[in-house]
Amino acid sequence: SRIEVPEEIKGCLPHAWQGKKKSLLVIYADFLCSEDCLEPEDHCTVTGEQRGKPLFELLDELEIPGYHVHVVKSRQMGPGVGGYRATELKRLKDSILSKGTGKWIIGTACRCHGVLSAMELEPR
Repeated sequence: SRIEVPEEIKGCLPHAWQGKKKSLLVIYADFLCSEDCLEPEDHCTVTGEQRGKPLFELLDELEIPGYHVHVVKSRQMGPGVGGYRATELKRLKDSILSKGTGKWIIGTACRCHGVLSAMELEPR
């Protein structure tokens, strides 16, 4: 079942705020990004500033006691539209099957934007 994302996560992430349906939205930018950003590896196209670790890596490295974490890497499919490869979903499925029941933080993120949700899988 879906549960709240733990509040303590906000403190270790850039610009995080509560989304709908118990999700947490995360973004590196403190401004509205262009829908057709090419998402270069090393810098922000608006500010020109160097970008650190991609958000998908930062989120995937979260260590929250009592939670398993899995982040699906997303890619821009077109202006304002993100998506991911089926292999990413298979990795998620394999991760859940190998670690099993318990609390999970599952997210999707590109280099700069992400969404996290939490759920609890109970034994059958």
